[in-house]
Amino acid sequence: MDDPPPPHPEPSASEWDYSSEEDPLASISPSEITVAIFCALPIESVAVRYTLDEEFQCRPQQRNPQNKYVFTYGRIGEHKVVLARPHQIGPVKAALCAAAVSGLFPTVRFALMVGIGAGIPGKRDIRLGDIAVGVPRENHPGVVEYDLGKYEKDGFVLKGALNKPHPVLVSADGALEEEEIMGRRPLRRVLRELMRRPGYGRPELEDVLYDPGFHHVNKGESCWACDVADERKVVARPVRAGKGGYPVVHRGLILSGRGVIKNPEDLDRLRRGQDDAICFEMEAAGIVDEIPCLVIRGICDYADTHKQDGWHRYAAAVAAAYCKAVLCKIDGPEELKDPVKQRTGDAFGECDFAMSRHHPHSDNLPWSDAAAAVPRRLLPTSEISTSTFCQDATKSRAPARWFDD
Repeated sequence: MDDPPPPHPEPSASEWDYSSEEDPLASISPSEITVAIFCALPIESVAVRYTLDEEFQCRPQQRNPQNKYVFTYGRIGEHKVVLARPHQIGPVKAALCAAAVSGLFPTVRFALMVGIGAGIPGKRDIRLGDIAVGVPRENHPGVVEYDLGKYEKDGFVLKGALNKPHPVLVSADGALEEEEIMGRRPLRRVLRELMRRPGYGRPELEDVLYDPGFHHVNKGESCWACDVADERKVVARPVRAGKGGYPVVHRGLILSGRGVIKNPEDLDRLRRGQDDAICFEMEAAGIVDEIPCLVIRGICDYADTHKQDGWHRYAAAVAAAYCKAVLCKIDGPEELKDPVKQRTGDAFGECDFAMSRHHPHSDNLPWSDAAAAVPRRLLPTSEISTSTFCQDATKSRAPARWFDD
């Protein structure tokens, strides 16, 4: 009987075949990063990573504080971004993460908060898989922290205000809104690519809005029992014509707080007096005062007792697609090579912030009223007076010319 062939020796390190592995990522300097994107959940950050045009590696000069945050670096359009996610959810963890990003990447000028949220159906026809964007109006800054208010007979009354999104983000959102009005679909290509990723396609689930008085039947289980219950009550809604499953973007007020809203009584109390409220979420209030931030949420449930877990990944995908669409509407940082222009732009944004803090209807006030609140460190030169700066800023306030002044 022939002896068995000798075993093959282990290949040396130089003989391993690495052809299937990805090429090493290019390195960038922390000073090249000008945009931060915040997520709270892994499924959200993965959706954003799928939209990156390129990924990089980066080594901040300071260490990630106790490795509490997950950082990914990449490029979207003309912008180099840091994607940041804390290991735990909630407004406090989000605020600490935003503070860490501000310290590690001082060149970040604005941010986007991207993820899933609970839709607030009512006057607006909000459906699962739609997109909610926190856009400032005359009576709110785009995001309200309901922990800072109190209930009165006419509804929830805000006590204080949060920072508004950076004006360039609001302008980019406005440009996308115009495209939607014209019948275009700026998310189509990116969303189609995202939906090809495992788990991120539009679910083949019925979008059911239950009556607020009809509670979930079996706690901890899906809604199969709700659908066959004798007392089942569903809100009748017309079929959307001509949308083909394409998400609708709703712009208005996002309510942010510490708790998950699942009680219809709490839902009614919070949205009473807030006619522009479109979404509940938990982390944005911790970020918007640290970095000017546009909050984008994909709708995954209706803030009720009924579980809608099957919509989570698709909701994360539509939010990530909208984030990319916004950034692709904004010129790159090369337009701000002049440090005087950069400081002027930043001070201009902080003028808006200071005015919104002290004057709820700041859009109707003259710019000179906020002069004393402009941080001196952001003035173009130490010799320029605050009043002169505000006069110059007023002349250049047209949003479409933000990077051209």
